[in-house]
Amino acid sequence: MKNTKKILVIDDEENTRNAIKRMLHESMPYVCVIESGSSEHTLEIAKAHQPDLILLDVLMPKVNGLTVLKTLKESKNREIKKIPVIMITGIGNREVSIKAKKMGAADYITKPFNDKIFLLKIKKYMKINQKNFLKVLKQKSDSKKS
Repeated sequence: MKNTKKILVIDDEENTRNAIKRMLHESMPYVCVIESGSSEHTLEIAKAHQPDLILLDVLMPKVNGLTVLKTLKESKNREIKKIPVIMITGIGNREVSIKAKKMGAADYITKPFNDKIFLLKIKKYMKINQKNFLKVLKQKSDSKKS
């Protein structure tokens, strides 16, 4: 599909990747989720798939998320540099959040995350159609009340 939005999820925890995929598929079935449990090849994956958004875990083995963020934002490829990156992590460290934003991260989310806030941030950075998105969120909210 030509208008399919793509999100690249980089997180070493499979449970987190699966939770994100499930949440995205339930709320945004038109989104293609590309995933990796390793941060080492993020730049190559981003070049190959040209995602609309990258969700990047801060605490990764071998190459941490901040190093990957720096590599993405210093890329010679302008398209890669423009991709918004939302940092995700299990630590609520304000200093890391500030550092990530100074390095070019679009936003920062702490795990476990609130589904609604998480999805609103994704919508914000992917410029998803507001009307359709709010309709999906309302349906999701109504189904939880039942």
